[in-house]
Amino acid sequence: MLLTIVELVAGDVYVMNAAPAIACVPWILYFVSHKKITAGMLVMFAMTGMLGETATLFRAHAGTGLLLFTLVVTVGLYQVKPAARVLLITLLLLAAAGPELLIRELYARRNAFLEHQPRAMPEAGQGHPFWHSVYIGLSYVRNSDVPEYRDEVAIAKVRALRPDAAYLSTEYEQVLKREVFKLAKRRPFLIMANLFVKLLVVSLFCICAANVGLYAAKVAHEPTWLDLAFGWPSRSMACMEF
Repeated sequence: MLLTIVELVAGDVYVMNAAPAIACVPWILYFVSHKKITAGMLVMFAMTGMLGETATLFRAHAGTGLLLFTLVVTVGLYQVKPAARVLLITLLLLAAAGPELLIRELYARRNAFLEHQPRAMPEAGQGHPFWHSVYIGLSYVRNSDVPEYRDEVAIAKVRALRPDAAYLSTEYEQVLKREVFKLAKRRPFLIMANLFVKLLVVSLFCICAANVGLYAAKVAHEPTWLDLAFGWPSRSMACMEF
């Protein structure tokens, strides 16, 4: 309930970072003790795949942690037969592919329509930018090369080097990629400092998020696979967000 409140206060697309997990994780754990596949289990895996990938379409990698969590739990904790686990994982992945394929089809139809419109502006690129986020993310440790975590900083850099590159286009991303590698060669300690500080903050976030769960885990002696399921995806996604 507290996590739901935090997400609602944050609002916007950030709701997608936790909403699918809040909806699906309890059900994923509920079916751990089942020894046979049920209709409810199949529906749950299909919904988890669709909700996870739909969240990712709204916010970069928002549903990736949920999918990783489900895969780890299914492989390590589910008591159904191995063939049944393969079936569940296949269903999960196919369900996750559904929203992505649907969006690609809608993009294709949209682009086909815009091609016949006289003043239509072609889209520079689809999907979520990578090197744009990496570049402005280097401002986490204060420095003169990347002074602020703002989109305008990356835009200004690209305009200075490649004025004709459209925002978030392939050319735009390539310019920022080269700049990141140039900074890595010229100021390697800046990259290391950013990584160290971010990993430290992520670790503190993980401890704060776990809170009483750390004591509960010590008392309950949960299976290693369950600790892995909660620890690995959540830590990976926290690092991606930074």
